[in-house]
Amino acid sequence: MIRAKLVLRNVISKPLRTAIIILSLAAAAFAALFCIAGIHSAQNGLRDYFRSNYGDADTIISCVKGKIQVEQSDLPAGSRVLGVAISGFRKTVPNEQYFNYVSLISVNVMGMDTKLAHQMGMIDSVFPTENGATITQVVAQQFDKKVGDTLEFEGEDGKKYALKILQVVPATRFMKNFPMSIVVTPELSNEIGDSENGSFHTIYVDTPNDKISENMVLLSQKYPDHIFISTDSMDSDDTMNSMLNIYYLIFAVVFLMVCFIVVSMSKHIVNERMSVIGMLRSIGGSIRGTGVLLLSESIFYGLCGGVLGTILFLLLKNNFVLGLF
Repeated sequence: MIRAKLVLRNVISKPLRTAIIILSLAAAAFAALFCIAGIHSAQNGLRDYFRSNYGDADTIISCVKGKIQVEQSDLPAGSRVLGVAISGFRKTVPNEQYFNYVSLISVNVMGMDTKLAHQMGMIDSVFPTENGATITQVVAQQFDKKVGDTLEFEGEDGKKYALKILQVVPATRFMKNFPMSIVVTPELSNEIGDSENGSFHTIYVDTPNDKISENMVLLSQKYPDHIFISTDSMDSDDTMNSMLNIYYLIFAVVFLMVCFIVVSMSKHIVNERMSVIGMLRSIGGSIRGTGVLLLSESIFYGLCGGVLGTILFLLLKNNFVLGLF
């Protein structure tokens, strides 16, 4: 009872110092929870991004120069390969802000097997591409087009094309990466881009799970001029590591700041308590008992700071904290 009264008196006697210590410890608790939750949020967010945009595809292969040389025979048995041929065109539309001006808009022409893309979970449905094109809602809005209209443009080969719009789709899943796009057959995309027939700019591979790492190593050795990205090894990805390093840095800075403040305050507290410790010792108090007095005061600060930091985190995490990155 006497110790409890002494602790309460010591805490109340210096309210400003008590507030600084509790707020510092609250900041440490808040930073710890923020970083722990943030790390998992970043990892899960990146996993969800790849899963949503690339479906079952676990390897993305591209080539900086020339044609992709990877063939089906280079991949493990049971692998599914989706090739995407990318070309494009430019069209002008009236500028909404300036009456006498026009805006030049670039449009991607994506050539792929939409049935296979749907089976791999990369698009929501099979896009019709025979004798026409599927366009995104973004393209439809830009050119004021709807299903049944004709989209006219000039390809990279200088030839004029007029494609019937077969379907308008939202820019979701894989198409989220290319919102300003139309989808056609691979053959037509290569023709528009004046590329060799059968060439692909990017291929997406669904490899049996136990063969992913082995397949990546073998392919990178055989084709050193190709770029291989694994959607299943995100934890070692440079982007992932950069994001995690930000959380570690935030926690380290806050933790060092809190340590400096708390240690400085603790030295003053111990010096002030020497008279109380001496009094307790003179009336027969034990060393352990006097130590418990100081420890009880520290526990009080720690509990108050930890609870305050936790409450602040729970109040802010959904609206701000986890959405920060």
